[in-house]
Amino acid sequence: RELSAAGHKLYGIEFDPEWAAAAQQYYCEPIQVGDLDTMEPRFPDSFFDVLIFGAVLEHFKCPERILRRLSRCLKPGGKLLVTMPNVANWFIHLHLLFGRWDYQDRGILDRTHLKFYTWKTFKQLLADSGFCVTHSEIGPIPLPLVFSWMAPGKPFYFCHVINNAISNLRRPFFAFEFIVVAERSTR
Repeated sequence: RELSAAGHKLYGIEFDPEWAAAAQQYYCEPIQVGDLDTMEPRFPDSFFDVLIFGAVLEHFKCPERILRRLSRCLKPGGKLLVTMPNVANWFIHLHLLFGRWDYQDRGILDRTHLKFYTWKTFKQLLADSGFCVTHSEIGPIPLPLVFSWMAPGKPFYFCHVINNAISNLRRPFFAFEFIVVAERSTR
């Protein structure tokens, strides 16, 4: 919605036809419906300035193959923007200490995730796909989404502020998700 409102021309690929129809109101072009693990997207070579994979690569059987295939669509100097959940997050470690690996409807252990990545394995996925990270940030655990009493204006919002600050101290351990900008490798 924000990118569309800012005047960017958007293209999308969605597996679920109903979700594609719902998202179409924010897109400039028709959304292609299909499974990126098996389909060949209909985009010309050197077409995009940026490819965005927002929390989607972990849902595919072969994300490295998808990244390699779509890299042809990037213009020279084009960027890849990817977010990836961090399976090495402290919350997952804590649950593992108690023998728990419970899939959920959303989050790091979303039951539709086929792959799980740490910071190291995420960077390796990108390298194996022909990309190198040029910028990285982290997203902390979104405590206000989990606990409504930690939302802005609520009594325990300070917990979210502290969590956000701590998350940047030891990024691979505290990050809920990794956010990277990458470019095609020159090697």
